Amino acid sequence: PAGRRPPWRKVASWLTPEAQQRAGRVGAEDFVESVPLFWRSQLARVRSKQALKLIRQLGGDNVVGWLKHRSAGKLSALMEQLFAWKAELPECIVLVQVGDYFEAWGADAVMLVQWGAVNPMARKPRAGFPATAASLQQALDNLTGADLSVAVVVQTGRPGPPHQPREIKQVVTPGAPTYL
Repeated sequence: PAGRRPPWRKVASWLTPEAQQRAGRVGAEDFVESVPLFWRSQLARVRSKQALKLIRQLGGDNVVGWLKHRSAGKLSALMEQLFAWKAELPECIVLVQVGDYFEAWGADAVMLVQWGAVNPMARKPRAGFPATAASLQQALDNLTGADLSVAVVVQTGRPGPPHQPREIKQVVTPGAPTYL
């Protein structure tokens, strides 16, 4: 039908074919070798039903686990930035301010749903929460309490324009969990 987006292209699942057939929990051995060992072990800790559903949507040959849309042809400027931040900080969850929300994609969204008590967005491996100081610190407390580090990316431009400049403001760790 007109106006309907084409389905996501399955580049490659992060799960082995055997694990794709099973329902329920996954172990580190259920991920293909191209998935970094750090993320295999983190994703194997996931227990919530919503987060497990997101794991089954992870794929692609990138550090995020985000599949490109068929019609896109190329990544958006924000996704290109996200891939660069993940390459710089591959073992951090990257939370990106997008307008009035902080959002995460791919494996980072799985962790945010599992540990941050956040719901997924639009049935995709994407999750977010309002960009308030209290919400951000609560999410950081939950994630660092689960022994995860988080890169907080904020908008640095004036509100309004669609393509906002962004920068990593702080990396929050279990040893230093307070966002300044």
